[in-house]
Amino acid sequence: MSPVLTPTLLDPVAETFELSETELGRLFGVSRQAVGQWRERGVPSNRMAKLATVAAICDLLHHQLKPERIPGIARRPVAGHLPPRGRGVR
Repeated sequence: MSPVLTPTLLDPVAETFELSETELGRLFGVSRQAVGQWRERGVPSNRMAKLATVAAICDLLHHQLKPERIPGIARRPVAGHLPPRGRGVR
């Protein structure tokens, strides 16, 4: 009998911010392969607090903004966090 996969908090985060598996991994400081494992096996307990916080932010943004505008707003660079001139984002 195959295990039944249920949606995790990763799904609303990825959908809200329109993130790929690689971008989700960057958000949580892991590889895209680790994100895939989280989807199969569950999110490790040491990552759940951050995931729950980000998911709560997504929920708040959905209630305060038009959902289609969230990715553009969330990805807009903040003046104090721009890379130095001549250097791209890594």
